[in-house]
Amino acid sequence: MTSARPDTGSPRVFLCHRPPYQPFSNAWSFSGRIKGYMQAAGIRQNPGDRGGTHWLRHALATRLLEAATPMPIIASVLGHGRPDSTSDYLAIDVKHLRQCALSLTDTAGPKEA
Repeated sequence: MTSARPDTGSPRVFLCHRPPYQPFSNAWSFSGRIKGYMQAAGIRQNPGDRGGTHWLRHALATRLLEAATPMPIIASVLGHGRPDSTSDYLAIDVKHLRQCALSLTDTAGPKEA
């Protein structure tokens, strides 16, 4: 048995490792398996949620952001071509968002006479 990738003509990176060498179906895709594991673990997923590998990518981005990894590096790791694609992950950086927040005592309205 050879360990080389068979010539399938498919542009997909991940293929079944037994003939027929074709892309995974949705039921057997990595994302589908992750969703199945999440369901078995009792992690609730609402209809239309992007779950699966999207959640794994989001968790990775969160950890990198918490470790003060520069945004261009995070974008590169996630494979984002545009920097603004990665900016969505800034909303999850609660620690740094708290540092930007104004105190309610500092923003008191006009004093009554």
